[in-house]
Amino acid sequence: MNKNINIIGVGGSIHDFSSCLLQNEKLVYYMEDERIVRKKHAFYEGMVKELLIHNASDECLKIKGLNIDDIDLVVGNDILSAFYFRRIQKEANQFISINHHLAHASSAFFPSAFNEAAILTIDGGGNEFNKDKHCKMLEVCSLSFGSGNNIEVLSTKAGERYKAEQFNNLIDPVTNSIGGFYGAATFACGFTFHEEGKTMGLAPYGTDKYLNELRQFVELTDNGVFRFSFEGLQFLYDIRRKIDMIPDKDKQFALKADIAYAAQAITEKALIHVAEYLKTITYSANLCIAGGVALNSVANYKLYKTGLFRDIFIQPAAGDNGTSIGSAFYGWHIFLKQPRIKQNNIGGHSYV
Repeated sequence: MNKNINIIGVGGSIHDFSSCLLQNEKLVYYMEDERIVRKKHAFYEGMVKELLIHNASDECLKIKGLNIDDIDLVVGNDILSAFYFRRIQKEANQFISINHHLAHASSAFFPSAFNEAAILTIDGGGNEFNKDKHCKMLEVCSLSFGSGNNIEVLSTKAGERYKAEQFNNLIDPVTNSIGGFYGAATFACGFTFHEEGKTMGLAPYGTDKYLNELRQFVELTDNGVFRFSFEGLQFLYDIRRKIDMIPDKDKQFALKADIAYAAQAITEKALIHVAEYLKTITYSANLCIAGGVALNSVANYKLYKTGLFRDIFIQPAAGDNGTSIGSAFYGWHIFLKQPRIKQNNIGGHSYV
């Protein structure tokens, strides 16, 4: 191939915006917009104005001395914030959007060394299942199978998103979502949006005191389904208010740690539950994982220790930031129909 084919991938949702440049299947540059605006997750008041002026896509062009006319294709996921989407779409010669969970799956499978693999996409919530104004259903977990330069979505689980106003906009209320559950637990533990890593770190300091109580709102059913009720969201929201009223800081900490312990234990079991089902429908020895829940390294390790899969690849940019990578690779392999460079078998190593 004499001429470079340049693809820009844009990623994010309403936060964690990013862009990357793919040249002939080689990822040559990647940047997150938080590095430009110096605000974690690029999620703050005033972000729209700043990112309309300058964003990570500009850096992808600048670093290689390119302009937008040199780009053959721009691909992004379809829950990317409208303001970000419109600017890129207006400037690009050709812009294509793909399903959010598909972008996650692509980010995990195509950069991996596997010729075939089971793919698990698991997060707080992605695309809408319907447009019913009375009930907004979101994709919360997608099970796929990758082979060569193709990804087939086998099953998608859905959760219901409720209006956040009834929780004073302090949690993102999505039922039947492992990511939504862990996010609500993170709020209960005294943290805020995008601080789930702190909950994971707090969990070892707790006990199983509230494990059975929290389990009452959770159900693991056939076909890898995770159910978490609206009542469970309300329970975790109320727990935070009770904690804030405790004057003794040591008792506050102990209660927060116990909630974190319970949430972490349930999340680990839920992740293994869905992975077991994915194994039964793919029979693959390899697993690729992406989505915000894949940032829970402790749960990933527990899954690895089960031995369900011989080899595991987890996209390092597993959150919405990584959807730019998945979008770019999807454009190369699916839209431009380019085969993957032959990969060697990893053979006995797990990339966790």
